[in-house]
Amino acid sequence: MFFYARADTHFLLYIYDNMRNELIERSNADIAEENRIELVLQKSKETSLLRYERVPYNAESGRGPGGWYSLLVKTPALFNNEQFAVFRAVHGWRDRVARTDDDSPTFVMPQHVLFSIAKLIPMDIIALLGITHSVSHSVKSRAGELLALIKSAKAEGKQG
Repeated sequence: MFFYARADTHFLLYIYDNMRNELIERSNADIAEENRIELVLQKSKETSLLRYERVPYNAESGRGPGGWYSLLVKTPALFNNEQFAVFRAVHGWRDRVARTDDDSPTFVMPQHVLFSIAKLIPMDIIALLGITHSVSHSVKSRAGELLALIKSAKAEGKQG
């Protein structure tokens, strides 16, 4: 690992020197607008202060980045009311867990597992773990929470 890091960063000092020399050549220290080094440092400071926040999708309509609507459009599945309610609930749960653990939603639970849970609606922990045997540790450690969510979503789906 150390060798890889050293080999990977070996040329960074050379690149830094070349970029700095080119900025010095193109700069005019007497005019503030043409001092390229100060301009680059200011732009770097602005960039480093930016914070990325992913926009959450609309849970009701499923629209937005990472929403369940686009997933259903790409992979059409015939769900009854209970299965659809479970699908929406587990999709939202997966998104919340991914944000909490700072992981990708598909790392937390692949899409095929999400569809399998919605189709089969497991009602006990053994059935749930049988479906989710190849998922991340975060799902396995929260299996009880996920099972309670599935049961409540199925009950809501019965009512429409």
